[in-house]
Amino acid sequence: MQRQIVHSVRSTFSTVFALALLVSPAFCSTWIVDQANGPGTNYIDIPPAVAIAVPGDVIIVRAGTYSSFTLSKGVTVLGQGSVMTNGDIILSLVPVGQIAALVNVEPVTSYLNEVQVKNCQGTVLVQRVDTTILVYDSTDVRILDVTSGPIVVRRDAGVSVYNARAQIVQAIIQGGQGAPGFIFGPTAEDGAAGLAQTGFGRVHFSLSQARGGPGGLSDGYVHGGNGGPGLSVFASSNVHPLMVLTGGPVGLARGGMGWSGYEADSFWVGAHARTSQMTYQPTPPVIFSSGLLTTQPTIEPTLEMIGTPSPGATIRLRLRAQPGTSATLNCGTTPQVLPSAGVLVENLAVLQTYIPLGTVPLQGSVDVNWSFRLGVPLGQLQIFQARIVDPGVGTVHRSNSIEAIVR
Repeated sequence: MQRQIVHSVRSTFSTVFALALLVSPAFCSTWIVDQANGPGTNYIDIPPAVAIAVPGDVIIVRAGTYSSFTLSKGVTVLGQGSVMTNGDIILSLVPVGQIAALVNVEPVTSYLNEVQVKNCQGTVLVQRVDTTILVYDSTDVRILDVTSGPIVVRRDAGVSVYNARAQIVQAIIQGGQGAPGFIFGPTAEDGAAGLAQTGFGRVHFSLSQARGGPGGLSDGYVHGGNGGPGLSVFASSNVHPLMVLTGGPVGLARGGMGWSGYEADSFWVGAHARTSQMTYQPTPPVIFSSGLLTTQPTIEPTLEMIGTPSPGATIRLRLRAQPGTSATLNCGTTPQVLPSAGVLVENLAVLQTYIPLGTVPLQGSVDVNWSFRLGVPLGQLQIFQARIVDPGVGTVHRSNSIEAIVR
């Protein structure tokens, strides 16, 4: 009977809030970019649309290949179909209080170009891209459902984070392959890390996989390079970065193949990493020079999105958490990064409503459906984050957040 009551409350909250999304007034404009100049087109290239858009606007880009662009304001760029750019995509100087989003738009050549997020004080969302990603000097970057491109000769990590706070969820990233050796030349290079964090800052890596790139090939005169680490964290002077690893059944860090016979794995230098339910291959992480790896005594919660948020669709949100704890799904539309004393993960959304999920059962997971009405506009943002309370000792835990952008 208790389960039926919880389910009823959950369904009621979900339906009411979906209706709220439908009837909320839309003050933003939507711009259509289509290189084929089809019906409803406003521009045939992305840069003019970015120039005219104001914070809150949505730019819908139809399938095609376009010029590269720089986005410096709270605008959503949403690709439909295969959308490519000839060159880097740069999200830079997004101001405090604004949300810039890049969804399903990526460079044509992933091994030469990348998505760069730099010097942003607002929130930046990057979703559904297949390319390397560089993040630096930014306060709130959230990466969801991305891959890092093919294995090629490139020295960059799949995702690089410098002096920034970043969240990476449901991603599969891989470092570049080291350059091969040359006759009478230098030795072959080592592979790059899957995820590299440098300097101060914080990275939350959840429900994702990171694999180091293969070492460079031998040419018969020099040894092949070592495989890169799955995860690599280095401190900057006396300020130590923090990496939070929450794995569940898909959390994996794996060293790349080493042609010289050494397969590297995860390691930290002068940094602090806290891990829960992660898997490491081929060996446990190697810790160097004052690095510290702490395994959490309980299962840190994770939140996964299953399905595509689109008008008329239903997504499933799957919470994995310590059995016996009390769970709540917090919902909002405005991001924030608000730390709480004694809680590992910050509060990442301004609370608008919540859905009681009851007690986490023995299997350690709870599912809840969220439906979007047909009238929800493309680009609409909905943020979810789970809050877990241990009733025995009263401790609070939070999951990663999920940013569902209607597309």
